[in-house]
Amino acid sequence: RRAVALEAVDKEKLNNFRLRRNTYGDICQGFSDDELRAALAKAGNHAPSAVLCLRKKRQEQGGQVLLPPAFLDDRGKVHLTSEFRMPTAGRRTNWL
Repeated sequence: RRAVALEAVDKEKLNNFRLRRNTYGDICQGFSDDELRAALAKAGNHAPSAVLCLRKKRQEQGGQVLLPPAFLDDRGKVHLTSEFRMPTAGRRTNWL
């Protein structure tokens, strides 16, 4: 696929990637809007190729960023969680 300009990134696909950041364990967690846009541009608006670009970037950075969801305790108090990085060394998931 041929790369496209940042301005030519498919807005619907970018929005879908943004929404994926809310899914625990999704590769899009921890990436900014600009990083997601850049991956889509590099991949020529081809979402599967953009995901591979994001995955490679996380591997180069030493691991995937995970942000567990907030939760309620037995009193109904909301507890926010902190993001953490799961090392990729020695871990393998086959997506293809």
